Amino acid sequence: MGCGATKPRTTNEEEKFETVHAKQPADRPSSRASSRRSSRGSRPITPTIVVGETLGVAKHAGEVVAGGVVDGVKTVTGQKKRERKLAREAEIEALTDKIRRLECQLEELGGDLVEILDRTKIFTKTHHQAELQHKASKLMAKRRAKAVATVDEGEIADVVQPITPGEPAFASPPLQLVEAKDNVEEEETTTVALPSVDIDWDSQPRVEFGQEMKDVHFKLDENRLFLNAASYGATPKVVCEARRQWEEIVQSDPVVFQLQYLIPLLKQCVQQLSKLIHSDPNNTVLLVNANAATSTVLKSLPWRAGDSILTFSVDYDATKLAMEHLNDTCGVEILEIPLKLPMTDDEILQAVEDFIKTLDSTPLLANFCHVTSKTAWLFPAKRLVSLFHKYHIPVMVDGAQAAGQHPINVSEINADYYLGTVHKWMYTPQGVAFLVTAPHKQETVFPLTVSYHLGKGYQEEFAYTGVQDFTSWIAMLQAFQFVEHVCGGWTKVRTYCHELAHQAVELLEQEWGTKCIQDKEHRGALPIMPLPQGENAPQGAEVKVMAYLLVEIDHITAFCLMEDFGGVPTLCVRLTCQIFNSLEDYKKLAVAINNMKGAYGSYVAAGLELLSFHH
Repeated sequence: MGCGATKPRTTNEEEKFETVHAKQPADRPSSRASSRRSSRGSRPITPTIVVGETLGVAKHAGEVVAGGVVDGVKTVTGQKKRERKLAREAEIEALTDKIRRLECQLEELGGDLVEILDRTKIFTKTHHQAELQHKASKLMAKRRAKAVATVDEGEIADVVQPITPGEPAFASPPLQLVEAKDNVEEEETTTVALPSVDIDWDSQPRVEFGQEMKDVHFKLDENRLFLNAASYGATPKVVCEARRQWEEIVQSDPVVFQLQYLIPLLKQCVQQLSKLIHSDPNNTVLLVNANAATSTVLKSLPWRAGDSILTFSVDYDATKLAMEHLNDTCGVEILEIPLKLPMTDDEILQAVEDFIKTLDSTPLLANFCHVTSKTAWLFPAKRLVSLFHKYHIPVMVDGAQAAGQHPINVSEINADYYLGTVHKWMYTPQGVAFLVTAPHKQETVFPLTVSYHLGKGYQEEFAYTGVQDFTSWIAMLQAFQFVEHVCGGWTKVRTYCHELAHQAVELLEQEWGTKCIQDKEHRGALPIMPLPQGENAPQGAEVKVMAYLLVEIDHITAFCLMEDFGGVPTLCVRLTCQIFNSLEDYKKLAVAINNMKGAYGSYVAAGLELLSFHH
């Protein structure tokens, strides 16, 4: 017998049931009825009909009438059950038909629906994050307004600070000390002072650019001509000293430094850098090099087989390798626009637009160098970005050789992603780069290393990805101070470097009888000079010439390349013109090349392959 079923009574049980209940007076209710009536007050008992499985008992005010199941009640109850069942079946059938119609509509929508849903998810997520950030800002502003409740003497309280527009929302605001005072209506908060290095800028010698600048302010070998700072940069002595002092500060208590000082110091670095490159600090993050920034963007995009990426034939070799990796792992098609330099800006733009018009589908990304690495050509970045956006193509601009060498305005260029290095032209220690991401793209950009701040937004995720040597980044502050206090500002630095490049070109054109590849407008401080008798030079000649200059001839560090200029493979040298270079350096280079008498493929030295990619 299942739980809840009623056991049928036997004939004897029925008789006993009737006898017991018949003896009870009509005015003497059962104890349960009495209890309920005493608690609720005296009132008539409502007649009740109880229907059993085999025995029907009509009980009215304690009287029992035996006689089986009441036919009328049974009939009414069964009818209602049948009606409810039919109603439910009709409702189910109607819902089934509706579901079938919806399934047909969904099938007709097909892939379009999937795309709509994906876009809806992205929009919803972005909108939700913006809403949360707005609410968080309001909440922090309220907390700030309320100040801090009185704390015990010596206790440290964390005060949540509101996000100021134009400043990056880093993970950890600086801690603040709160001193407990008696009978004070308003609590005063004192920001913890950040550590600083001991550099006396007034005592730093102001010297002329050129050889004297090299001797006094750089650690460069006095017996070597350094003409390739564009590869890895060069760091002034005072900046190296600042980095050393920062390391001492870190090692005095690494935990306190990480928890209390690191994020505010990095915030200062981003703000100072953003002023120089004219970017929004909220969109700007630091990385270790330009390749890391490139890979960050490429690995953040949702590549699928059949997608395409667009690039120029003269773009950076390492970026091309990263694209080949996408091709190997994701089936991404590489679309390369062939450009034969030299070209005018209008010719470049026309070639790019003509190529885009031939495409059957829109590339997921376009990439180009603001200043190309090997060929050192300054491209019209703002106009190119506008052209790509005209055809709804997102753009990544590689400004590794542009930042510092040229005055740039990242906000005006308006690329979806703009990346660059700081150590090449801005006098920081090696290992300092940046990535500026447009706000509408930040939702899908993630650092290469996933760490504790995952899910907290673009700024916080990049601010700290794990333990590393941050002193190279923080010494950026002193590198910028070096330019201002020792060099007289960025305008003076660029003017000298560009003018020196112009003088070096005039000198070498006369000594070698060749013509600089770029005109003055497109070369900046990085001219490309063809070597005498350099046309159709033997394969690998560029590496052999670099080794010859480095080892045999006066220890000259220079970068050579083979490039197809005007349809002819030509051996060239790329000249970096810096504040520690002088015209005498290029005179010595001219003599060393002339002494080779065009025999560029004859020199043999060990380790030549190591020189082939240092650009």
